[in-house]
Amino acid sequence: MQRLETNNGEHTEQVGSRFQTAILTAVLFRAETDKHDTPVSKKTYNVFRNKIEKTNGHIFFLSLPTEKLSVVYIVPTPDIITPSISMEDGTLSIECGDYPVYRGICECGAEAALCRSWYRTLYKPQNLVAMSNTWGDRGGRDVVTEAFVKREIEWAQKLGVDAVQVDDGWQNKAPKIYDEQGLRLFEGDFWDVKSSAFPNGIESITPYANEHGVETGLWFAPQSRNNFERFDRDIAILRRAYDEWGFRHFKLDMLQLNSVEQCKRTEEFMNAVLSMGHDVTVELDVTNDHRLGYLTSAPYGTLFVENRYSAWGNYYPHATLRNLWNLSEFIASSKLQFELLNPTRFTEKYQSNDTLRPELYDIDYLFASVMVSNPLFWMEMQYLPQREAERLSAIVSIWKKWRGELVRADVRPICEEPSGCSLTGFAAETDNAMHLILLREVTERDTFSLPISSELETPDVLASNTEVDMHFENGMLTARFSAQRGYAWIRFPRKAN
Repeated sequence: MQRLETNNGEHTEQVGSRFQTAILTAVLFRAETDKHDTPVSKKTYNVFRNKIEKTNGHIFFLSLPTEKLSVVYIVPTPDIITPSISMEDGTLSIECGDYPVYRGICECGAEAALCRSWYRTLYKPQNLVAMSNTWGDRGGRDVVTEAFVKREIEWAQKLGVDAVQVDDGWQNKAPKIYDEQGLRLFEGDFWDVKSSAFPNGIESITPYANEHGVETGLWFAPQSRNNFERFDRDIAILRRAYDEWGFRHFKLDMLQLNSVEQCKRTEEFMNAVLSMGHDVTVELDVTNDHRLGYLTSAPYGTLFVENRYSAWGNYYPHATLRNLWNLSEFIASSKLQFELLNPTRFTEKYQSNDTLRPELYDIDYLFASVMVSNPLFWMEMQYLPQREAERLSAIVSIWKKWRGELVRADVRPICEEPSGCSLTGFAAETDNAMHLILLREVTERDTFSLPISSELETPDVLASNTEVDMHFENGMLTARFSAQRGYAWIRFPRKAN
């Protein structure tokens, strides 16, 4: 795609009358997922009288069905800027606050694939990572101790989880101090290690993790007030966590970005963290306040998309799946981090007649539903019952064998949008193979029928929690699932040339 510069916060170009019969599609990403559960909205408009009323979005398609082509505009701005497109008398304008616009041309129907391809040019992870985090079961600061974290490391080894991330609670104080403008303050001895929780120092964690073949991560909140007034101090803390404590994965949280200058400073901060070593990763989030957003953050680590808690009764597997499904139409799924929780905990928070409550799902189904992203074990793993631990360990082992293909794949959503009652899934294509992850939700319909390229060999079912009667012939796959809340992970090798 071509990078277009902007002037005075706007990109303009003369398109004449070419698009007077075009169809405009506007894709808008919504952050602050603590406040809503719809991260993607997509709307379509007819261009009328060579005019487009001002329309918000981050991605725009202008499609010309008669010419069988589309012009795609991608506008990566942080949350404080909402781009818009308009057209009057043959002049197309995109307002974007001096951020660049990317333009490409493709066949009609290939617009989303072009967006995913653009994203993968900016974000090139070495692999997908299965990470756990101590916050998801809402034990919070009270449970974060040396003994607790070491038990989590032992469970990570049992399950095959790559890294244990220590969330809020390792440091001396709680993040509840604000200035007169409501901006967070982390001053004084705030970032000293809480000695009552880590009597042997937090540096005792990583060696223990190394003995168990597990990496470690740490939660941290840069002070974004006054354009990162503690930039040097905060980088020094993370440098110590990297050099002396051995942490490699840093969750950077609680950013409050209210100006373009702060957004640019955030990018400087990301680059400073990533420059510490080739093995450093950062995990950003889009859960609250203004941050870099889905597109501007593309070069910088993974995106933690949502806080959902069964302890609060607001974790629903189908809703998490739906958000990943919708985002992965336009964003490389390898960028995203999506959660799975322990379905046996906090069952009292759901109505007994709720057919979509977490306890009714097998835990390997929960993993399969998010495994094209970076699966986040959003739980205290040490409380998993034996059955769930065995099922998780089995599918994680298979996933680690094939995740090298998944991270390189063009992952796209297929079938129906998840609703809790749909036939849905993902396709992941590489030069070597195609993976299908098919999920039958709570529906009486039991059969998937999908056209499959003739370039693919006979498939193998890599993992499933239900019997699947599968037939593949004449370019068509049919797969009949014997049970609801069932998944099948199917791999088709590509025929040799």
